[in-house]
Amino acid sequence: MRNVRRKSIRSCELCRKRKLRCDGKRPRCSTCVRKKSSECTYAIGFEQDVEFREKLKALKEAKLLEDVKLLEKRLESGGGVVCELSRDVNLIHEYGPCNVVLANKSTVYRMSSHSVTPDIGEKSNINVLDDFHILQCKEDGRRIYYGPTSVKTFMAKSKWGMLERFRQTWCVVKVTRSKWKKLNGRNMIDEIKCIERHLQSSNPLLCNSLQDACHALPPYEKIRSHIELFFQDKVLFQISDVIDQEKVLKDFFEEFVPDKLSCASEQRVISLCPVKKKNYYKIGVILMILGFTYFYETIPETIQKFLILLTGISTAKCMYIERAQFLMLRLHHLSRYSSTGEDNNNEMIIVDSLINTSSLLGLNHNISVLYDGQEDLVGNLSTLTKLRDWVLFADVQMAFQLGRPLLISATELDYYNDSNNIIGNPLETTEPSFYSLFRKFLRISRCIISEIHDKAVVPNLKKMCATLTEFIEQYLHPISDYTSPCSMKKEYICETGILFQILSMLLSLYNLRYLAFSEMSVGLKNSVIKTSLVSLSLCTCLTSYCFEQDAKNFPGLFQSNSKHVAPYFSLSLSLSSELSYRALITFYALVYNTLTLSQSGLICSAGEHSVKKCDLKTLHINETANISFSVYFKVFCEIVNRMSNNENARFRQLSRRSYAFVTMLTLANSCRNTIKKTLENKDCEKKPWISPLQQFPSLEFFEKNVYHTLESRHYIDPSTPAHAIEEDSNPPLVSQPLESESTFEGLLHEISTQQDVSNFLFDENFFSENTQSDI
Repeated sequence: MRNVRRKSIRSCELCRKRKLRCDGKRPRCSTCVRKKSSECTYAIGFEQDVEFREKLKALKEAKLLEDVKLLEKRLESGGGVVCELSRDVNLIHEYGPCNVVLANKSTVYRMSSHSVTPDIGEKSNINVLDDFHILQCKEDGRRIYYGPTSVKTFMAKSKWGMLERFRQTWCVVKVTRSKWKKLNGRNMIDEIKCIERHLQSSNPLLCNSLQDACHALPPYEKIRSHIELFFQDKVLFQISDVIDQEKVLKDFFEEFVPDKLSCASEQRVISLCPVKKKNYYKIGVILMILGFTYFYETIPETIQKFLILLTGISTAKCMYIERAQFLMLRLHHLSRYSSTGEDNNNEMIIVDSLINTSSLLGLNHNISVLYDGQEDLVGNLSTLTKLRDWVLFADVQMAFQLGRPLLISATELDYYNDSNNIIGNPLETTEPSFYSLFRKFLRISRCIISEIHDKAVVPNLKKMCATLTEFIEQYLHPISDYTSPCSMKKEYICETGILFQILSMLLSLYNLRYLAFSEMSVGLKNSVIKTSLVSLSLCTCLTSYCFEQDAKNFPGLFQSNSKHVAPYFSLSLSLSSELSYRALITFYALVYNTLTLSQSGLICSAGEHSVKKCDLKTLHINETANISFSVYFKVFCEIVNRMSNNENARFRQLSRRSYAFVTMLTLANSCRNTIKKTLENKDCEKKPWISPLQQFPSLEFFEKNVYHTLESRHYIDPSTPAHAIEEDSNPPLVSQPLESESTFEGLLHEISTQQDVSNFLFDENFFSENTQSDI
């Protein structure tokens, strides 16, 4: 066997491959410097005499080591994250490698490590949703984390730059919101400002929050009548199920002291005196009942300050059942009069406190055993069972809106022997009541959220969507019953809260199937369209029905001097605002993708096989044929027109008082009018200047087509010589093809900068479709 000469190779990798002379200088040889090559790699850390194959391996390993070091430096400088660079540098600026910043620099979305989701399917062992989150960073220092099911995560994580596009539309909404707040004298920061307010009492001996609250209370007998009213209407005040009426009246007679010197009809409350161990929460429960039936959205500042103090108490001395009931009432009051459906920031802290209080009181365990024989102190035990159910619902609702895991784990629900338990087969109970349906929904929704956030399991989103759709069809009334004025009943209002939550979950799961798992199918696209339109239609129908109920039951609130939002109308908004917001954002993103980025991603052209109708009475969709864009956009415009209800002057008068409705309608009109303008512009672009019927047009064809076009635009006679044509100082723009995305962006900028949408607050045409300002 012939001996092989063992000789070390001293040249760099580039010179060795090209067989060039290498002087061996470090870090770059003269040849690499002359050729401006960025790669000049030497084998290091090995013996002088190596085999040729060993040398190749050494070079590869050395190059890999350098690449690893380079990546480590980038990760260290970027905080360990990677961001998706925006295509529009005017809209997104970098605050580090992973921050998406709005153009006004007021909000930063710090993304997780996967700005562009890797191609990971449901068959993988990695739960990609575990890394599907953002951190919203306000310039004043506020920070909020949003997980995979949040609307904000959907916008920030979208593959087509939805966040910066939506920011332009949201600027229009912010103008209207600011004028509404100024006009009505209310702001979301009022709760924090109460720290700076002085007490109202002029007597220093009586200067306390309790005494201040007394001055703002109605007469003694009126308080009692409003407490009874709260328990009479189980649809309007469904949350009254968590309180025992007899116990509340007993607490009222004991702790509200009237002025006995006055006549019975004019007796004022002169003192609030907690009977046992400073349990102020009994007083707080009664004040919250007045918030629903008497004060509505305008709770006096003195009472508001007392309620804030009760909410923030943290000592163990406050662990009463009344604390959980008080927090539940305050949560529902905020949801009814302060929520816009955007992200429920005002409610999340109260939900956390409510869940913690419920756990410490043992409501997650067997109530019939723990509280046996204590009815005199805590009231009827059935109210505690319903209180526990509403706490679980608040946990599910907030977990899905913020995209966080459940705060009440399955291991805490240790009450298997309870006859009203919610653990087990959803079909095990046949009780025909709302709470039977309620508990079935809690079982399913809790399982879905737990699976989404389980790091060891890849969630089966298709199965979840099928389960929720089956639940709607099996346990709820047909969708047509909720949309038809003839079949809609007052009792159905309670069920719509469950239906709307399921539809919101469906929309979020559909979005995750595309964004996180890169699923692209006609069936998924049709499901998103159908669910969005059905959701908006249901919300609109519920609002109209509740408006009619207010007209029958509360005619006094329709007077011009009234400033309150009617109870049923506010109830409909509290049930539908979150779903309306999510459906609008999803539909807007869908249309944006259709009009601008139809060649990539979920949305594709309708093609020859398209569906020419969209039935809003069912969630069933065609898995093979696209829903025509013209069809579903026409349906969307009809829904927005019904939402505005411009023909009804009383509806316009009432709806202007609602912050949630004004915000939602402005957003809907902005989306609709922007899409309309975009379609008009696209139609102009599609009109050919020269008809492409002939591959090589003749002179006669050129004169016939081009001069005819110029004649219509410039009034030029084809026989007129060129020197006789006067030069126009302001020549019309020549139509040139534009990219759809830039057109869309330009229209948004034009609409958001040149039109003052907030003028509708002072105009009788506030909800008019044809008015320019209603965007």
